[in-house]
Amino acid sequence: MDLRSRGKVPYGYKIVNGKAEIETDEAYRLRTFFDLYLGGEAMSAAAKKAGLPYSPSGLTHLFNKKVYLGTGFTLLW
Repeated sequence: MDLRSRGKVPYGYKIVNGKAEIETDEAYRLRTFFDLYLGGEAMSAAAKKAGLPYSPSGLTHLFNKKVYLGTGFTLLW
């Protein structure tokens, strides 16, 4: 089963042997997005330049996810 479709695995991570690992290509796009946005780019422009597959409303949800603060996350199942 694809855990992403259930909302369990944040963008930029993947599950390997039951453990969360960083998906390097996706993580690079996220870092690029945050760097551009914090550097003054508009949110949608930063996402487009970074190649993020998010709608404008989906982008705002990135700022509410603690996993992107560097604290990690735990999957419970």
